[in-house]
Amino acid sequence: MQRAFLEPSDATYVEVATGQFESTNTNPKTVVFDEPVTTRFVKLTSLSAVGGQAWAHIAELQVRGAAAEAPALLDDPAVEPRVWVSPSSVPVGGSVLVTGGGFAPGEVTVEAGGESVTAVADGFGFVATELTLPAAGQVTVTVSQGDLSASASAEVTAAPATAPVIADLADVSVEVGETVSVQASATGTAPIVFSASGLPAGVAIDPASGVISGEPEAAGSSSVTVTATNEAGSDSTSFTMTVAEAPVVDTTAPAIAAVGPVTGKQGTALSVTFEASDESLPLTYSATGLPAGVSINPSTGVISGTPTGHGVSTATVTVTDAAGNTASTTVRFTIAATAYEFVPTAPYTKPGVHFVNGRQWLTTCEPYSQTQRCRTDIWASVVKKTDTGFVIERGWAFNNLTYLPYMTRAQWASNPLGTPGYFLGTDNAQWRTECDTAATGANACRTYRLTTVYAAHAKPGGGYTFSQSNEWVFNNMVMFRPW
Repeated sequence: MQRAFLEPSDATYVEVATGQFESTNTNPKTVVFDEPVTTRFVKLTSLSAVGGQAWAHIAELQVRGAAAEAPALLDDPAVEPRVWVSPSSVPVGGSVLVTGGGFAPGEVTVEAGGESVTAVADGFGFVATELTLPAAGQVTVTVSQGDLSASASAEVTAAPATAPVIADLADVSVEVGETVSVQASATGTAPIVFSASGLPAGVAIDPASGVISGEPEAAGSSSVTVTATNEAGSDSTSFTMTVAEAPVVDTTAPAIAAVGPVTGKQGTALSVTFEASDESLPLTYSATGLPAGVSINPSTGVISGTPTGHGVSTATVTVTDAAGNTASTTVRFTIAATAYEFVPTAPYTKPGVHFVNGRQWLTTCEPYSQTQRCRTDIWASVVKKTDTGFVIERGWAFNNLTYLPYMTRAQWASNPLGTPGYFLGTDNAQWRTECDTAATGANACRTYRLTTVYAAHAKPGGGYTFSQSNEWVFNNMVMFRPW
């Protein structure tokens, strides 16, 4: 197939080969070049066998060369690790993208300017991570993995320094010898150095922290100027520090006027006044160990009240002035007991024969320790058990023992008759005491003994049937003195 194209106007030709076709003009012709074809165009000129006429033709050529040798299989060349940093210039504190290749898959360490991060190389050995560069100057970024490492550099540029701007300070008032602390602060490029002028004696400023501290040594008013300075400039502010004289501290305790022993009577009001003097007013009074029912007025120092108990006690009275100084003194109270008047009543506490609730009672009383004990019997039929059986006897039968209220509860505290609970009596019987119940009434205890009780039950046709049972039987009653 022929293809027509324009021949370039600047085309020049060089004869590279000649030859003869051995076939007729009507057959396809093959041209074999001995050397590689390097020209832009090939013009084939053929001479016709008819009349010796030469004709130039643009023809499609089939170019054949020698068969190429099979490619040799070469070993992969060793790949050296490489690292790139982008961008190559950042401000202080800026981040760069660190990329690299030629590493084994796994963790690598990326370091620069004291900063270090761990990254991971992928399956092709490529690494990509970000790293912050904190310091100004030329920085070398190194990626390492065992014996493999590669580096690249980056330029870290410092931002221009900014001059300090110092914060205003409020005026300060202190006393001589009092600790003062004022914090000066400023914004701007570090480091910032603080200084101050006009500070009173005993007070100074820390150049690094800006803390003004100390203990002023003398009274007065000072205008203080604080200046913050860095490489870019300085800024100042002023405030007034006023130092006042320290107040005179009162260390003298109040003086208390002596008070002699106080006597009183139980149930009768009493009053005694403690007087004290001091420069630091007002004075405050307090007391400990006062008799029950008696108290002290904290403003006047008057001790008053009605004693509810009796006996001898020592109270401590303390006076405190406005400066916190204290003084104490003691006073002895002797409170006499009021005679307790107990009115006996039938049938348990009044001696004699009584007829109460349709029954006859017989009560006799005798001294017992610091009180009196009354025995009460009742006229009754009593069932007794003998060797031959049960018998019924009629006469005076024991009812209970009653201890009159001439001793306090505290005096009965060690006696099981005056304390709630169970106990084993000297008769090896079980006893139970209850106090302040509905049965005993207030300020009293009753004691019961676990006893075998025999009972007679009348039969319709005459005679009795008998029974026995173990029951808690009322035996003792203790009455306590109210005070």
